[in-house]
Amino acid sequence: MQIRVGTRGSKLALAQCDSVIEMLQEKFPSCSFEKVIIHTKGDLSTQPLTHIGGNGLFVREIEQQLSDGRIDLAIHSMKDLPSMLGEGLMICDPVKREEGQDVLVLRNAESFSALPAGATIATGSVRRKIQLKQLRRDLNIVDIRGNIDTRIRKMQENGYDGIVLAQAGLNRLGIHDLKTDVFSIDEMIPSPCQGILAVEIRQDRVDLQQMMKAVSDPVTAVEAGVERGFLKEMNGDCRCPIGARATVADGMITLHAMYGNDTKTARVKVSGHDSEEVIRSAASMIRSQLAGTVRIVGAGPGDPEMITIKGMRAIKEADCILYDRLIPAELLKQADRNCETIYVGKADHMHTMKQSQINELLVEKAMEYRHVVRLKGGDISLLARTQEEVSYLKEKGIPYELISGISSCMAGPVAAGIPLTARGVCSGFHVLSAHGSHDGINDLPYDQIASSHDTWVLMMGLKHVQEIVAQLVKHGMKKTTPIAVISGATTPDQKTVVSTLEGMIKEPLNLPSPAIIVIGETVRFHMEKQEKAEVRKEVYLPKIGFERSRLADLLTDVTVHEIPVSVISFLAYEQDVIPDVALFTSRNGVEGFFHGLKQDIRAYAKTVFACVGKSTAEKLREYGITADIVPESHDSQSLRQQLNLKQDTVVCHYCGTLAGNHNRMYRGYDYRAVPVYDNRRLDLQQIDVPQDAAIIFTCSSNVERMMNRMVHPEAWADHGTAYVIGPSTYQTCRQLGVRNIIQAQRADYESLAELIL
Repeated sequence: MQIRVGTRGSKLALAQCDSVIEMLQEKFPSCSFEKVIIHTKGDLSTQPLTHIGGNGLFVREIEQQLSDGRIDLAIHSMKDLPSMLGEGLMICDPVKREEGQDVLVLRNAESFSALPAGATIATGSVRRKIQLKQLRRDLNIVDIRGNIDTRIRKMQENGYDGIVLAQAGLNRLGIHDLKTDVFSIDEMIPSPCQGILAVEIRQDRVDLQQMMKAVSDPVTAVEAGVERGFLKEMNGDCRCPIGARATVADGMITLHAMYGNDTKTARVKVSGHDSEEVIRSAASMIRSQLAGTVRIVGAGPGDPEMITIKGMRAIKEADCILYDRLIPAELLKQADRNCETIYVGKADHMHTMKQSQINELLVEKAMEYRHVVRLKGGDISLLARTQEEVSYLKEKGIPYELISGISSCMAGPVAAGIPLTARGVCSGFHVLSAHGSHDGINDLPYDQIASSHDTWVLMMGLKHVQEIVAQLVKHGMKKTTPIAVISGATTPDQKTVVSTLEGMIKEPLNLPSPAIIVIGETVRFHMEKQEKAEVRKEVYLPKIGFERSRLADLLTDVTVHEIPVSVISFLAYEQDVIPDVALFTSRNGVEGFFHGLKQDIRAYAKTVFACVGKSTAEKLREYGITADIVPESHDSQSLRQQLNLKQDTVVCHYCGTLAGNHNRMYRGYDYRAVPVYDNRRLDLQQIDVPQDAAIIFTCSSNVERMMNRMVHPEAWADHGTAYVIGPSTYQTCRQLGVRNIIQAQRADYESLAELIL
């Protein structure tokens, strides 16, 4: 049997590949093996790993060939594998682990402790940097990339006092002539699965799975399972410092683990006989040391002024807010400008996220931020799934605080002039949920309601009000009993319908949710009906990054649900010429240009700075430069017409990696696209927006990414409305099948806001 083995092309990767092939060849001499060398993004980039992505940089291209059937199995360093594999792929039982510790390669000193004060140590790992600083705060830590030979050479050429490597790599390459000092597990916890090889195959290749079992090591399998399990539990990748080293002795599993963020790092040691329990305990202990506090806050019944002082304080202190559908937009505007806001609202048949996903997101954000707010409508103790979130936070070791709010079950009747109790009329009230599972109605205690003299408030029963009334009459309640249905309680949209049970059966309701039903004699105190105000417009805004957008602030009197779909990372760029024209088509292009600028800006004294859009020009002005050209019509074609270019003019377009091709527009000139930022898609949960939703698009990439996140993009494309900033975005919507597209007169936020308002 011919077996094609995929691997990276470095000396270490080839040595690892050869070691596995030799084991298999010895056990299965009738098989032949062909090595297939594959180049990955991690191999091709010279940037620090933290700048170009997380785990998976060294495996994605290999996994693609595995999925396509171009190779039969792939061999990786298991520490390079992300916690989630590609669909249809699996890891075989591993071969015996090589030494898993980190080692310090020294240029002159005899040991780590003998390094002089202020010694320079090179490493590309955030995890190693943090642990080195914990051991010796005097060290100067610098970045380094490249294979083992390259790093050793750079140490000599740059005069570094040492570099930190994995001992497994040196052993596999047979490098034993260097001066080294091995870190103990107490000094430096290694990367999860360091020293373990991962053999990845398609799940349908049972034959290869059985072959690998013949050369596998059961102890290494347990260690790998625990370390990868911890990595997955912590949702870790190479952009955060995470370490794990499991050992097995006499059936006892011991896990040394560490995890860090920008300000703190925690280390734990956990032992036990059950691997899952060891993983959960270690993760919970670390979270309890590092996590911020999640405040679960009741936002009140809908009127933004009816939130508690404590709830408002929590919003103003929040670094991140996860908010529901009925939260007043005015409350979100009280948050800090840099606060990340995430819409997780639920409506009938339209859930942005499942409850389990919200639970996981709360834990993830608590590990990222100091103050996280889970903002819910009404009071958190009533029909809010608060206990599910609290139980999950407790299980994961996340500290939390509960902050009550005013429930619509009490504020709604008051807003309609209905007391819940009244002397001589009734002395108590009851609150029930009328909404059951599978869109049905709860099994309500009709006998008890019908025979009671108390006031009854039914929540979430608008769709079933006539069915409820019919059942109450059937169970003996007087047909003349007053009933009120209050929609949009305490908001400008409030509307109250008051009738009797008999009248409610005859009178179909046409009220929007949410609404509450009030039944009882106190309804007779109802004051005059409040006229329904104009319904507040609701829009969705896919955006880049997590900060509240300026466009959302411009949309006064509109409920804006901001949906992060991508994040910007700036790139290092090389430039061998000072351009005649510096072209910017976005604010990110301006920021990326200055972020990576290596020359003195005075070298651009004769350069013409040209910007598409007022916002882009404003960003350029923040760096002390006034744009020479900003066309009245905010698009690239108008800018091109306004530029007075000679044939040999050098035009550098500082753009993103996904920018459209402007070569045709500048044909005949020396046009150069200079990518200075990457607009990277966020892998977040899908969102179920209403079919007729209004969505604002400020760039073409946001159209594609938002539609990829939708549960039913085709339905929205047929029935929804797209508000777009310019012709390029309009064209992208049209290509993706969106029927109803409205374009702003000018390609700026102000024009978009005017259009929507």
